[in-house]
Amino acid sequence: MLAVLGAGIGLMNSVLVWKLFGTDINSDIWLLNVGVIAILSLLVLIGVEQFQVFYTEIYLRNKEDAADFLGGAFVWAIVSGLVFSAVCFVIVDAIMDGFAGGFGRQAKELAIPVFLILLIQVAFSPLLHVVRCTLNVHHYYGASYCLSLILPLGQLLSLLVFIFLDEHDVVELAKWSSFSILVQLVLYPLILIKWASFPKNIDAKFFISFIKNSFTMRIGHSFHNFFVGMILNNALSYLAPGMISIFQYAKKFSDGLAGVAIGPQANIYHARQAKAWVERDKKLFYVNVKVYLKNTLPIYMVGVFLVWFIMPWLLEILSQGRDADSVIGIKFVFLALAAWQGIISIETIFAGVVVIAKRSMILWMVNGLFIISFFVTVKFIPNNFSVWWLAIAGLLTQCINFIFYAAFAWRLTNKHFP
Repeated sequence: MLAVLGAGIGLMNSVLVWKLFGTDINSDIWLLNVGVIAILSLLVLIGVEQFQVFYTEIYLRNKEDAADFLGGAFVWAIVSGLVFSAVCFVIVDAIMDGFAGGFGRQAKELAIPVFLILLIQVAFSPLLHVVRCTLNVHHYYGASYCLSLILPLGQLLSLLVFIFLDEHDVVELAKWSSFSILVQLVLYPLILIKWASFPKNIDAKFFISFIKNSFTMRIGHSFHNFFVGMILNNALSYLAPGMISIFQYAKKFSDGLAGVAIGPQANIYHARQAKAWVERDKKLFYVNVKVYLKNTLPIYMVGVFLVWFIMPWLLEILSQGRDADSVIGIKFVFLALAAWQGIISIETIFAGVVVIAKRSMILWMVNGLFIISFFVTVKFIPNNFSVWWLAIAGLLTQCINFIFYAAFAWRLTNKHFP
């Protein structure tokens, strides 16, 4: 039910942005910035990526050590997030050039203040990650998921207010939607007091290996997300106004569907696999894989079918027929992105093995291959290409990733379990 609620909030955010802006330059700027912030929110986890793995290992050995480790991670998450965001603030022009090189001067001047306002979300992403992982380790999956809904719920309420007031200022929308970060900050200590052992001390004895492993693991993930996002958005920014919006609307529907069918199950799967790996429980390890597939794939395939038919009807009602061509474009881009996401959902099993085995070099190698393949594929697409082909390029290159991750995961699993 929580997954359905989360997907519903994400879906409503997408359709309300559609209702407010359609596919004009304002929607391009808003959706581009939301996408860039999402990428940076993952990149900033570079210092805390492996928190759940380390916290699980320490907690199973000694609960007092785990509480002290949590205290250090809490402080480190705040410091690393603020420093990362300060760097982004200084190099904002370079970030905009990298992700929206095709934007004209006027569009960039409007996009930059929106980005800087939304940057507060990046600053506190590491802290959210640490708190959510702590809750997952203590098996409070529902509370962890609810915590992740605060920000999208704040965006939803902001959009409703702006539609009611007939307000179309994208900068003001960014200010209102970021207010929910304050709600999160108030809840963090309350959550830890109620559901975990709130740290009384700060212990750094595990931090050298924790931070080192987090850096190497997150770089493997993040340079993939960063450069893929850059390639996609830069290619889109050179097209006619509205093309970014068409792609991002379709991506929102695809991500929302994945959030229902895959997101919560993936979090539970990774938490359970970390425990099975540490305890070398081979039987439980393979049972977790079967349960994950059984609980995700059927729901996801049915969801793709339903969204394919419901989405055009919903968008056409909200736009009152003024964006009929855009609706068709969104529909077909969604289909390609849904197939892409379906491959990723299965690949999660294999990539998860690499993460819990702490083999960061594999992540670097496989994701580096994906970026090179994706970049070359996009470069071969003509300048007058349909936006649909970008999603197809991603789908084809993701299949290469899938094969390599599967091969490495099979090898690591056979080596780890007797």
